Amino acid sequence: TRKFKKFEKDCSDKNIVYIDPDLFATDDPFYRQLFTPLDLPLQFGKYLLELVKMAGEQFLEEDKRSRETEWHLEVLHGIYRLLVRYDAMLTESGLEVSFRTVFNLFTRILSRTSVPFSGEPLQGLQVMGILETRTLDFQNLIMLSVNEGKFPKSGNVPSLIPFSLREGFGLPTIRHQDAIYAYYFYRLLHRAENIILVYNTFTEGLQKGEASRFIQQLKYGTGFSTQEIRAGYKVTSMPAFSISSKVNYLEKLEKYCRPGGGSFLSPSALNTYLYCKLRFFYRYIEGLQEPDEINEEVEANVFGSILHRAMEILYSDYKNREITEKEIRLIIKNAERISRAVRQAFAKEYFGEDDPEEIKPAGRNLIIEKVIEKYVYGILEYDAKHTPFTIHSLEQYFYTELEIPGAGNKLALGGFIDRLDEMHGKVRVVDYKTGIHKSSFLNLEELFDPEAEKRNPAVFQTFLYSWIVGRQSGYKKVQPSLFYVRDIYNPDFDSRIIQKDGRNSSTLEDFEPYAVEFEMRLQQLIGEIFSGKVTFTQTTVAKRCRNCPYNKICMRKE
Repeated sequence: TRKFKKFEKDCSDKNIVYIDPDLFATDDPFYRQLFTPLDLPLQFGKYLLELVKMAGEQFLEEDKRSRETEWHLEVLHGIYRLLVRYDAMLTESGLEVSFRTVFNLFTRILSRTSVPFSGEPLQGLQVMGILETRTLDFQNLIMLSVNEGKFPKSGNVPSLIPFSLREGFGLPTIRHQDAIYAYYFYRLLHRAENIILVYNTFTEGLQKGEASRFIQQLKYGTGFSTQEIRAGYKVTSMPAFSISSKVNYLEKLEKYCRPGGGSFLSPSALNTYLYCKLRFFYRYIEGLQEPDEINEEVEANVFGSILHRAMEILYSDYKNREITEKEIRLIIKNAERISRAVRQAFAKEYFGEDDPEEIKPAGRNLIIEKVIEKYVYGILEYDAKHTPFTIHSLEQYFYTELEIPGAGNKLALGGFIDRLDEMHGKVRVVDYKTGIHKSSFLNLEELFDPEAEKRNPAVFQTFLYSWIVGRQSGYKKVQPSLFYVRDIYNPDFDSRIIQKDGRNSSTLEDFEPYAVEFEMRLQQLIGEIFSGKVTFTQTTVAKRCRNCPYNKICMRKE
């Protein structure tokens, strides 16, 4: 219903994991029973019994004669019988158990339970075991798994008496069992007109893909007329998935162009294109959004968003003026202020609430909150050692327009920069990172090479922001900086980017020497995207597909 759809959306937007039962108030008796909270674990059996009973009544009301209804009722009846025994045994045991225990116990019992279906024995297809066919005659017969080791079944008779003693005293052995099943087999074929015997040729471990001895006897030792058909399929490697360049995608990219477009192409979008063209097509051309999911624990991207928001809150009163070490030390000493900023960021980014008093992180989220606080302290300590500096902006949108080669219009490039500050005559483009420390690059050619396995997307993103800032604001010296918070407490930590070429390395103090070549390569990349001739192929680096939200579509799901 519309009411539940809205409720589901609210839970997703605010990441509500534990839900108040009163929110499910409804006139429907089934839903009322379904969302009734239980006080004691031993009530779980009776709770499920009532639900199964009500579900069965609903099926009967809808269509009593439907074959599908009969199947549903057969399954529900099997579950109901199981629940009656389960509830009685659990109640009589007198054990003190938790909700998790009774739920896991029932799930395990249910997973091992089969529901027998009975049909009309004189019509239709009959599925039977070999022992059920005794004394019966069939006109058309299909036997499955006629493999050696399965029919007849191999192995010893389960007994403490050795084979030699059984043989010596005339007790039944595996030979007797083979003889009995040989009788069953040939008795079954006695009056059949059409016989199909199916066996599997696949061999794995100790499982032999060999036809049963009975099949060999029919082929070579009797007067039966046999015909052998090999049913198989050819297994080939999956070709790379791609979207043809004949697809007219340029119309959908016009939203990023000026004049007329209302969106901008971000560094993340260009990184995605270099990372995997097919992923770029799904995300930025077709607009396939990842579904919002309710997560009990903070995910990596949300973790970063909380940290960014907390730093924005703490530094918001210090914009456009010089910050000294003394002022940062005062912030560090004010533990309550830092805790409140992190809690406020947690409320906004994870729960979708503006008031931090409305949220109460629990379990691992409480630990994550403390970890973020520790990272905040680390950033503040690092900043205190590199004062004075002036913050120009926090989480502010910057963009510029770039001529699209051969198109006659311009592309809007931009995004939100975590922090823009000025220190010792240099403007720093600061990007907070919560991942593994990777602040080095080989050269600009590698940053624009989609096939380079060691390509550093973080450096590419920060370079693009530095280029935009230098182009838009006209600062003389712009320094890209990456704050990897995992290593912020390391005494040797340096936020500057390093260019490494073998044993040679140099610290990047100013982006200006790279700006001309970077812009040239950027225009080439934009020209390729807007050429209308791109074939959107999968990345050749398979490990990039592990966490891709679209890996099921292009069949790269591991």
